[in-house]
Amino acid sequence: MSAAAASLVQLPPVFPTGRYATLARAGSFVAYEVSPRPPAAAAKPSRVFCCLPGLGDLRHSFRFLAPRLHSELGATVICQDLRGCGDSGTAFASYAIKEVADDVIAVLDAEGITTPVTIIGNSLSAAVALLLAAEHPARVASIVTLGGFFHDLPNDFWLRVVTPILLNRLTGPTLWPMAYRSFFKRPPSDNAAVERALAALLVADRRRIDAIAGLILASKAPAWDRRQDARQPALLIVGSVDPDFPDPKGEAEMVRGELVASSRAEVAVIDGCGHYVQAEDPDATFEAIKAFVR
Repeated sequence: MSAAAASLVQLPPVFPTGRYATLARAGSFVAYEVSPRPPAAAAKPSRVFCCLPGLGDLRHSFRFLAPRLHSELGATVICQDLRGCGDSGTAFASYAIKEVADDVIAVLDAEGITTPVTIIGNSLSAAVALLLAAEHPARVASIVTLGGFFHDLPNDFWLRVVTPILLNRLTGPTLWPMAYRSFFKRPPSDNAAVERALAALLVADRRRIDAIAGLILASKAPAWDRRQDARQPALLIVGSVDPDFPDPKGEAEMVRGELVASSRAEVAVIDGCGHYVQAEDPDATFEAIKAFVR
């Protein structure tokens, strides 16, 4: 763990009394926040959640959910920015799923966390969570996915064509916040501030657009090909009107059926929500997670 520079994200921290840190990785670094010490009265103070946002998003996507995981479940909670996103560095040579997953293990090692953790992954980070479960069974107790992408989709061909055209350093800082807004169906009241923070980061270092493009183009096959090796319990949460899927519940049920080795795989649908259920309906998302892990 290296001495952390001041956060560049123009938003309050996820944990006002927590700790912000950076960790050197592959010629760059990843940034994350750690919750304060769990409450003394916590029933299971050893529980750890690692929250991973989607590509192009911020760890602040968990600003409503993570504090409740800490205070009400007595957990240690880590909220990590993906490589190239948020406060993380932009000098990475690769944005492949395997490298993103390795960043998570490196953060856990840096924090001295050896007990199995619950990985909460939004969007692309669902594939990261699945790969971690398959590759590191002793480190992962369970996975929770939110609007999860687990495998490459048919329209990925067109994404590979248009992403370099649209998400370039000139137009990307304008287009990505617009795209981000469109993935919400019930945006929280402070979402405009989050969009402004995203835009400011992209303008300050336009290599973040390269990172977003790299993550979009990253194949999810390394995770999907290992799906039958993931034995941990899995909770697949989706918004009922997630615009990224023609049939969000059907997609989640298909994935659930593919997790044949999982000791317990469940699907929860959050009514009226889009792609970011943790921000759109944090109460329902928290209750689903609470019921799953207890």
